[in-house]
Amino acid sequence: MRKGLLIILFSITSLTLKAQSFTSQQQQVNSAISKFFDGIAELDFDKMKGSATNDIIILENGAIWTMDSLTSRLEPLKKMSYKRTNNLNFIKTEIKGNTAWVYYNNIADIIINEKPRNANWLESAVLVKEGEDWKVKLLHSTTIPKTK
Repeated sequence: MRKGLLIILFSITSLTLKAQSFTSQQQQVNSAISKFFDGIAELDFDKMKGSATNDIIILENGAIWTMDSLTSRLEPLKKMSYKRTNNLNFIKTEIKGNTAWVYYNNIADIIINEKPRNANWLESAVLVKEGEDWKVKLLHSTTIPKTK
């Protein structure tokens, strides 16, 4: 029993360490994702648009959004007391040519009008290289239900 537990702990530790080791190019891809979510946290729509392709598609729990539908949804927050802190835990980043695939866990602490909430998503994204910059083309987000 003890040996089995040690093997499981070693495997989890190995996966965690592997997930945290990214090449310079992979870090650039991950930074593009971070910049996109920084734009959401800051309600800076130009920053969001600058880190995404013009035809970005966001799949959010069964709904299909564009940049316009996302910014329309966020716009009312500009009139409220709003603070968001993102914690992105990158699991895997793959690059082939000018396309990248990223898998990560996104935990956000959000305060709207002094009411805190926490959200957790498992997300994947496809990015393409435009010039020297990586841009988010597709973002797929699944909410992870809270455990009691």
